[in-house]
Amino acid sequence: MIKKLMVIVYPGIADWEVGFPVFCLRPGIEHTFVSVGPDHIRTALGFDLEVDLTLEDIDVSEFDGLYLPGGVDPDEGRFPRNLGKNAALIKTIQEFWKQGKIVAAICGAPLILGAAGILTGSRFACDITEDTRGWFQGATRVKEPLAVDENIVTASVQAIIPFSIELARLLGKEDTATAIQEFFVT
Repeated sequence: MIKKLMVIVYPGIADWEVGFPVFCLRPGIEHTFVSVGPDHIRTALGFDLEVDLTLEDIDVSEFDGLYLPGGVDPDEGRFPRNLGKNAALIKTIQEFWKQGKIVAAICGAPLILGAAGILTGSRFACDITEDTRGWFQGATRVKEPLAVDENIVTASVQAIIPFSIELARLLGKEDTATAIQEFFVT
């Protein structure tokens, strides 16, 4: 059975953090690009990405997991912390988590999981070290580049291969996880 993964996209999304995992997870896990705003976005490398849906159009019950890649705000030159104030995104993340579905984030994106309040009591990995808003309060940052805590998987961008493997496993696709492992690691 094919699993369905919602991939959240926004202006400045890191192309490599979208492209690599999506490539690795196919064909057993299909993806849908869901935008926090417009139906066309420009990526960090300047490519135009056409999205499938916006957050207002989604039905959480149609997906098995949510993946939030990192990115670079085109105006600020850093991860877009304003995503943590996007009510529709926060609500969507919380709904996936409450339903026990997989919630994944890489690079700076775990900051937004913290903003959604789902990291409290959990272990996480993240490339952002400062937490000026207190979004990581009650959570434990690990030194390792990858953290899996129940239905949440977070990683530093340096762990993109192990992250893709764990995401496949959490989505119940051991054959896909093994294929990624064999192709990229062994």
